[in-house]
Amino acid sequence: MTVLALGVNILSSVTAAPTCPHVFPHHRPPTPVTNTHNLLMNHYTHNKTQLYSEINKNILLSDKPNHIINSHLRETVVLIVTTLVIHSLQDKQLVLYHDAHTLPLAVLDQLMTSVDIPGSVLVFDVTQTTLASQHWMGDYNDAMFVHILLFEDPLSLDQFTSSLIPKVWRPFYLLLVNLNTTFPKYVLENSRFNRSPFLSLLQPSLRCDDSFSRYLIITYESFRKEDKVRTRGSFLPENTITLQELFPDRFPNFHGHQFHLASYIEDYPYLHGDVDEKVHGMCYSMLEEISHRLNFTFKVYDYPPDYKWGDFNNGTWSGMIGEVFREEKDLGINQMAIVGSRWRAVDFGVPYLTEGYTFLLPNPTPPPRWWSISFPFSWSTWVSVVVTLLLVTIVQLVFVRVKGLVGSRGGFVVTMLEVTRTILRLDPIDLSSHDSIRVLQGVWQMVAMVISISYTGNLVAYITIPPKPPFLNTITDVARSPLQPFLLDFGSYVIQEMLSSVNPDIRQMAEAIETFPVDTDLAYSVGFITMKKKGGYAYLDTKGFMEFGMIKYGVHDTYLLPEYYQASHLGWYYPKHTPWRHKVDSYVRRFVSYGQHLHWKKGAFLVYGVCMVGSLMAFLYELLFCRH
Repeated sequence: MTVLALGVNILSSVTAAPTCPHVFPHHRPPTPVTNTHNLLMNHYTHNKTQLYSEINKNILLSDKPNHIINSHLRETVVLIVTTLVIHSLQDKQLVLYHDAHTLPLAVLDQLMTSVDIPGSVLVFDVTQTTLASQHWMGDYNDAMFVHILLFEDPLSLDQFTSSLIPKVWRPFYLLLVNLNTTFPKYVLENSRFNRSPFLSLLQPSLRCDDSFSRYLIITYESFRKEDKVRTRGSFLPENTITLQELFPDRFPNFHGHQFHLASYIEDYPYLHGDVDEKVHGMCYSMLEEISHRLNFTFKVYDYPPDYKWGDFNNGTWSGMIGEVFREEKDLGINQMAIVGSRWRAVDFGVPYLTEGYTFLLPNPTPPPRWWSISFPFSWSTWVSVVVTLLLVTIVQLVFVRVKGLVGSRGGFVVTMLEVTRTILRLDPIDLSSHDSIRVLQGVWQMVAMVISISYTGNLVAYITIPPKPPFLNTITDVARSPLQPFLLDFGSYVIQEMLSSVNPDIRQMAEAIETFPVDTDLAYSVGFITMKKKGGYAYLDTKGFMEFGMIKYGVHDTYLLPEYYQASHLGWYYPKHTPWRHKVDSYVRRFVSYGQHLHWKKGAFLVYGVCMVGSLMAFLYELLFCRH
């Protein structure tokens, strides 16, 4: 066992065991933090008489002397913690806290000297003024750690919770162990404590005839309308207890609670429709199913006030991410890419799908018909033919001049015309009797015949089946094309990612990309109307939304780039340290495991297919009856 005491001024008798199987990683020592004026906390102001007036009905006080009660408390707590460490928490790392009072110190002293705890143990003194203001306190929030807070005076916890940096400290497992016979109900009501997904208070059950035979397991159920502090069991020191029994489910039922969603209704196929009539979409169906299981309702809104998705500008978060970050909304189910900057602002649930950005491009227009004569050969082939003509002309002209043939007419131009006659399958005007020139002309006639036959065959094939103009296939092709890329400025991270790309073509495209403002509920139609009425543009957005918009706005003669840009995992998003997120995640994980979410996505595409048929029928009607 290794003991790392941070902010501790006691435990002088604690010694490390000779074996140290798991040494906890070293952390820098606490440093004072003075800028606590911006702490967000709910500070409970209770005097001592009010605090100790709330006594649990299961707890009976005795008339035994204090030193006997304290001795029983210490022995019982040591037995309980020992049982937990050896059995229930053997796979967890322990983080211990104390309030520097006599009983917690005595319990820690006896525990550390008598029990060989596997791994490493961190010990914190919550009365140290600078401890709670350290950002590294958030390094121990994972489920691998179990935080055990031993306290004798509940008032000493006020200073600790009020000094915590907002959205930093939130243990996944938090066990409060009361070493006082009174029941401090308000400790569980403290918002800094009940942010933990699994929160339990071990309260001594003091009986006149049985001393401290057991500890009550008490938790806080946030969604109950009343009586939120609930006794969920008891713990006998001589018995073992499982982790699930020690930390009972705080959210077995949401009791009809209504959640308010940060939503953008134009987000096909994830969330779309009319909030006043009927909402559809894959994510809507998923949340609706979960609401039936956990007993809650939710309200969908049209758009965020600024019509943004979520971006960090000028020190503030915009859009739906901003609403969730400021806890104005409870969660968001629109498609949202899980990226580092957003992950630091909100909590993301389990990924349920992968979506990528792609370009909507105009179909390449066929070249003019008068270009048809050049299509049988590529441009490189045409250049080779011209160069060959020049070389043969020069060589033949040199041969004629060197041989000094009498009667040879003309110069370079006439010789080139004679060479060209061969390609056009015309008989040569003058066949020389000299062997070297005859060999040259014979070879050239064979080459010219191959060129002529190839051209004729390709021309016939082109006339029979005209080839399609080339389509763009990659992001690099788009970057190198003359198309003007643009996107709607809904607060996306894509431009920043493109500017940091290792591909110079993509960086250059990001610098030249044009953004259209999004400030009304009709702004999303701007991109498709631009593609419909204007040429030379490349529209960047997510693939699913592009497919929907092409049908809804009747955008024809376009295609989607096969290659994705910045494909990312999608996840629902919650305010930081939302304690009930794991309940929703468990259902989303099941949907993904069984493929149920894809079934709901197909349902969204069924609506898409109906829209497509309707659009086709309208197009045929206009074609047949509205020609004037």
